[in-house]
Amino acid sequence: VKVRYSGASTGVGYHLAAVVTSGDRAVYYGQIKNLEAAADKSGDVTFTIPEYKSGEEVYLFVEGRNNNGDNKTDFASVPICIAGTDRRITALSEDVKEPRPETAVVKVEPSALTLAVGYARQLSLSFAPEGALEEITWSSDKPDIAAVNAATGVVSALKKGSAEITATAKTSGKKATCAVTVTEKPQTEGLILTPAAMTVSKGVTEKITAAFRGITEQPLTWSSSKESVATVDKDGTVTAKGEGTCVITAVTEDGAYSASCEVKVTAAAHGGGSSGCNTAGFGLFALLISMPLLFRKSAGRK
Repeated sequence: VKVRYSGASTGVGYHLAAVVTSGDRAVYYGQIKNLEAAADKSGDVTFTIPEYKSGEEVYLFVEGRNNNGDNKTDFASVPICIAGTDRRITALSEDVKEPRPETAVVKVEPSALTLAVGYARQLSLSFAPEGALEEITWSSDKPDIAAVNAATGVVSALKKGSAEITATAKTSGKKATCAVTVTEKPQTEGLILTPAAMTVSKGVTEKITAAFRGITEQPLTWSSSKESVATVDKDGTVTAKGEGTCVITAVTEDGAYSASCEVKVTAAAHGGGSSGCNTAGFGLFALLISMPLLFRKSAGRK
């Protein structure tokens, strides 16, 4: 069979594949041409179909594939009847998803971690077999010692002690853990946030400053573990929204370093602007009380 194709993506790992079917039988499936060179974007390829019987109705489907693990076709042809009686077949849509393999193992890297108070670290995940992938939820058995962002897996060290961080796959239920030890010893290099913890009243804004110790200064991405408690802007300015505790995290542009600040938000002070009046009233009252004493002292001197 000679196939003419066009519109293929090219590069290392790309190839042209063919599927040949007859009724409910797969006659052939495999790679028929490498697409590594730019000149391979379009062209012709000839291959042999095994076990073909004369007059048999056979359908040929050609697709572009790559080895990047996303389980998607690059482009796909209309299935073509190359023998027997032709019939109308509609084309498949682009980027046809194949079912992912069932997760057998979830692994967290690193499996053990030591962090100084006030610092943070991004945990990473791997799945087995190849191609398996699931949404993950992160949790900590001692969030007062080491908190973790449930969606991103960024661990923040809050106080001295030990904690276990768990990654749970939502579909398969597979789990993996990381043992975290938090120390009070200051970090010798990396991203430093000041302060490492703060307590603010609702409605107040405070600035967190970042220092680059022993590493190249670079842009930071800021985030809050609970924006209903406090938000943070691109410059590290924190705005207290509601009572509670959250963790503000800064990550370097290259993703190599991160640090955190624990923020505790308390209720707003009552009385607002009237508190200044109350203080002034008390001062005036104290002055009136002391005035007779001042007069007596003055009379005594006479």
